[in-house]
Amino acid sequence: MVPLRQAQVPIASYPSEPLAAPLAALLARRPESDPEVEDAVRDILRQVRKEGDAALCALTQRFDGVEVCPKQLRVPASVLAEAKAGLDPGLRESMEAAIANIRAFHERQKLNSWFVEDGDGVMLGKKITPIERVGLC
Repeated sequence: MVPLRQAQVPIASYPSEPLAAPLAALLARRPESDPEVEDAVRDILRQVRKEGDAALCALTQRFDGVEVCPKQLRVPASVLAEAKAGLDPGLRESMEAAIANIRAFHERQKLNSWFVEDGDGVMLGKKITPIERVGLC
């Protein structure tokens, strides 16, 4: 894992922070699924898979009221180069470290159980446990 520069990442100490009670209430909520939302998301994903950029443009018009064409979805290389040149080196280093850490985390997720300790003593991982039977309602 690539260490992140701590100066770039604010760290909150739970539960001693003033927002501990609201955070605890939020974490205690049970996630609820909304069939209508799930159906809408499935329809959007299906449309984008089928129609690609044209669907993205139509959905942007529908949800955001902004008319764009597929050519506008790609950021020109000159704009990317200009943004890169103007980026603070420390921020870029932190972003690259975050990217490397996220990639390393998700690569390990693929097939096997795994555990890793980062440089700050934080244990990360995933445990795969096969089950003999499954019941569906």
